[in-house]
Amino acid sequence: MTPPTFEKAVEQTKAKLAGRFWLVGTWHSGGIKGRIQASKSDHESFSLLRLDIAHALERDRDISPPEKEWLIGFLNGSIEEPRPPVGAPKQPATPLMIFDLVSGLVEQGLRATRNDTSPPTSACDAVAQAIHEVEVGGRGSGSARANKRFEPGKAPKSYGRVKRIWQAEKRKRNSG
Repeated sequence: MTPPTFEKAVEQTKAKLAGRFWLVGTWHSGGIKGRIQASKSDHESFSLLRLDIAHALERDRDISPPEKEWLIGFLNGSIEEPRPPVGAPKQPATPLMIFDLVSGLVEQGLRATRNDTSPPTSACDAVAQAIHEVEVGGRGSGSARANKRFEPGKAPKSYGRVKRIWQAEKRKRNSG
């Protein structure tokens, strides 16, 4: 398989950031019903599901009947957000998103990282560039700032930050 060019990798990543939530169908093997089930007891799963549905509605996209049923339950109070674990980060979706975006480009043949003297053409470089372009391009262009995936000023727009997040998430997955 021929890896995508760096420019194509950046464009693919921007499209994922602009589309429905980047982890649909990948972060939980049980599909939407599995995601909803996981959201009942897992704070991170709950946050991801809520972000996904909100993002779809912001963009006037249809949501599935189970998502609609979950949203109604959340709005009427019959579904409550699980408590986050003590010391949980305020942006639980960021590491999962970075891991998913970088891993997707690695699966297409890009190297995940590079040494500091190499040209910026790794998957981490592409993800950082895409986030930067969406962050900067989102303001004033009519699209939501980075699809509201990040708190203001918290988007990992540098190679170093994306690399550190990706490596930490990879270690976490490999140790468990």
